[in-house]
Amino acid sequence: MADEAQDDGLASQQPLDFDAVKAQEHALLGLGAETAADARATRGAGLALSGGGIRSATFGLGVLQALAARGLLSQFDYLSTVSGGGYIGAWLSAWIHRAGLEQVQARLGGVGSGGGAAPHTPEPEQVSWLRRYSNYLTPRVGLFSVDSLTLITIWTRNVTLSLIIVLAFFAVLLLLPRLALLYVTGVIDTPPVALGYLAGLMGAGVFPAVLVANMVELERPPGVARFRLGTTPVVWWTVLLPGVLAALSGSFWLFGPDQSDRAATRAVALWSAALLLLVGLGWLLCKLYHALHYAPVAARARGVRAALLESAVFLPSGAAGIGAGMGVLAMVHDRAGWETGPAHAAAVLTFGPALFLLVFGAGGSIFVGLVGRNYFERSREWWSRMNAWFLIIGTAWLTLNGCAFYLPALTQWAYGYAGPWLRGVVGAGWVASIIGLLLAPRQGNGDPRRYPRLLTIAKLAAALFLLGFVAVAASLTDLLLISAGRLTRAAVPLPSGVAELDWRVLGPRGELSQHIDMAGTMPGLGAYVTARLDDLHGLLQAQAGPLPFLWLAFGCAAAVLLVFGLRVDVNKFSLHNMYKTRLIRCYLGASNPHRRAQPFTGFDDGDDIALSSLASGGAVQRPLHIINTTLNLSQGKNLAWQERKAASFTLTALYSGFALGHTQGVSSEQNAKARLVRPDQALAGGDDVLAGYRPTRQYAASNGETREFTLGMAAATSGAAASPNMGAATSPALAFLMTLLNVRIGRWSPNPARQQWMRASPRFGLLCLLQELFGYSNDESSFVYLSDGGHFDNTGIYELVRRRCRLIVLVDASEDGRRGFDDLGRAIRQCRIDFGVEIRIDLAALRADAPGLPACGHARGEILYGSGAAAGELLYIKPTLCAARREPVDVLNYSSNHPSFPHQSPADQFFDESQFESYRQLGLHIAGACLDQHAHLLANAGGGR
Repeated sequence: MADEAQDDGLASQQPLDFDAVKAQEHALLGLGAETAADARATRGAGLALSGGGIRSATFGLGVLQALAARGLLSQFDYLSTVSGGGYIGAWLSAWIHRAGLEQVQARLGGVGSGGGAAPHTPEPEQVSWLRRYSNYLTPRVGLFSVDSLTLITIWTRNVTLSLIIVLAFFAVLLLLPRLALLYVTGVIDTPPVALGYLAGLMGAGVFPAVLVANMVELERPPGVARFRLGTTPVVWWTVLLPGVLAALSGSFWLFGPDQSDRAATRAVALWSAALLLLVGLGWLLCKLYHALHYAPVAARARGVRAALLESAVFLPSGAAGIGAGMGVLAMVHDRAGWETGPAHAAAVLTFGPALFLLVFGAGGSIFVGLVGRNYFERSREWWSRMNAWFLIIGTAWLTLNGCAFYLPALTQWAYGYAGPWLRGVVGAGWVASIIGLLLAPRQGNGDPRRYPRLLTIAKLAAALFLLGFVAVAASLTDLLLISAGRLTRAAVPLPSGVAELDWRVLGPRGELSQHIDMAGTMPGLGAYVTARLDDLHGLLQAQAGPLPFLWLAFGCAAAVLLVFGLRVDVNKFSLHNMYKTRLIRCYLGASNPHRRAQPFTGFDDGDDIALSSLASGGAVQRPLHIINTTLNLSQGKNLAWQERKAASFTLTALYSGFALGHTQGVSSEQNAKARLVRPDQALAGGDDVLAGYRPTRQYAASNGETREFTLGMAAATSGAAASPNMGAATSPALAFLMTLLNVRIGRWSPNPARQQWMRASPRFGLLCLLQELFGYSNDESSFVYLSDGGHFDNTGIYELVRRRCRLIVLVDASEDGRRGFDDLGRAIRQCRIDFGVEIRIDLAALRADAPGLPACGHARGEILYGSGAAAGELLYIKPTLCAARREPVDVLNYSSNHPSFPHQSPADQFFDESQFESYRQLGLHIAGACLDQHAHLLANAGGGR
């Protein structure tokens, strides 16, 4: 109980801002106390290891060996890693934690050959381990090796669980229209008079009244108190909801069977007209009140005349708009036909409300057009935004009901008439769409806009895949529903119209029959729709004990959805844990002196260490490891997120969290306005209430397996390149596919700005899975989606610049065969926008003038922090084959046999010995040349000695 009380106390504390985090880091690193006078001073040195998968990790290993050989590794105060750079960064941090920095530097810097009867390598076992596990995902190579088959079984298990949840979700959605039909069929077949009065009340009373209230709100003079009717949530409840209710009740009344009671129809029409007149009179009284109350005394008479003149324009314009809408509805009413039964009710339920919402929009457009210049632009914008919402609601309504009632029949009809070859082509095209989406260009491989043809193909593939999946989900739901109804032998026998049609069209062997029916003609789509709705008619009448059968089916689907949503942890049953455990075995197990692997699996829980253990006893391990991940912001209030769709989220031994920059992080309009009014106090009290840091020792600590956020978890999260949310590269279609296929390496972590920041995973993971499915994430939820740090900054310098480091050594091992320096350019741009820090560097020597090679693989730049702060230095190292061809012979040999070296795709995570050694040796060679030239910059770079 005491522990729970302590946890509750910690959870109630406010998160720290970045200034407090930086001050404590500097104090523990010996960089000096942070005071207001010297807060802008540049201090310390940082080493940044970029993303790029195992290629980056192996190249970075060579760089670390070059630094250690010269005794310079201990000069760094910070180690900032991203993705693949985090592999080797975690390896280094774990080794330092277990052996100490001095011993690591001494052993890692050993080169040459040892003495003895036969030469032997001084390479430490920790490096040799990396060679053995260079195929870290499947150390035993081969498609049918136990390691490869284990990966396949893990993926199969997880994708099966994901599909169960997603298909159950779609089943619940598609059953909702059928449940609605269970109750509205009778209402549509014999609509009561009360339904007409309700339609008149909502459509001619409430809906116009709230429209008038919003228009009056918009026309209030500046400085007059407002009633906040114009906020989006209020408009949803006061305008859109009455409009939707009017559309529902109106379509049920108007498109029901022809009523002989003309008196009731006239009464409803008079009721509606009276309500409209009352609303118009209310609007006129409001205008007169404004003219008499807000205008100066001398101008009141003129204001009254203006209000009366406006009424002469507005009221006829409103009547014309309403009349046009009613004319369209009357025309459709005359042509609709007057059948009864589920088929007619399904058509009314599907198309009626959507038609009404469309008429609302069209009538409003006519009204706004006739009002003309009497409306201000703000009022026209308001009407346009309302029509846009009606369009969204109407489209969603039409899509959901159409998929439930008509798409299965359309799919089955198309399947029945398609020959084997056409079916094969369509199936192959659908599979090709999946491959096309997975291979679409995205962030991390340069600007996707450089590939316009591939982007066009990806968009077409996305549309084809989504259409195919929805058709399959709708047909499968329909098939299971009808099959279950027949198996239960419910009270009312179910017809078999669709089954009979399939037999007649396809024949007993599934081949197109030449003799379709007695008339010798093939049944068309209408016959399939009729047969499907006949089956639905039987389901509507079927009983399963005391309950209608449809309620039983809905309950089963909802139960599957809830049970699996509760029990299937959204993190543990993604690919995150599979990826994490193998990274830990390779990179953290290398320095575990007491490793005792489980004989059957080969894993040892002792390989991993708590991230907070790198800072204990009032001291912090140097260099302080900053593990960069991406906080995905595909949806949010701030417009600056629209391109990046991401922010930096860091994990260190001390604190974990995020702090959004000025230009991207003002989550509320109130803070933005406050900055405009008082720029000098823009950061007072925390610029962003949703940004903050929490102690890593307690962050996400309520985990039954580890009890703490570990170094391995952090490295795996930083390297989660394949995720449904990928920062600027997030695509709803691609997110949908990747979630279905369980290509989910990212992690749902608690939001440090919320009260549940100590919980490791969501209790109910269904909502998070659905967010992944639709590519939705923000910074306001209790859990945020973290993915590869390269989805925001693939270099790792962003956080070092935020900390005003005096010297930054950047090892950029990202894939960049074009030498476009995309990741560096993006990082420089973001540092300038967010921090006002200018980074200048001449990359001429690193650029390749075709058909030649670059002159060297490193460059020197400067970091201009501004505001009187001393400038910083930037050393830039990049994998390069230089024109002088002075690289080791074995490296040149490997490059001649592999033309894409040293920029092979990060998708290649299966290195062999020659590939591993070539990248390691190239990193050692280029870093050695850079350090020999600029050793004086690192001699006393660090501030903690």
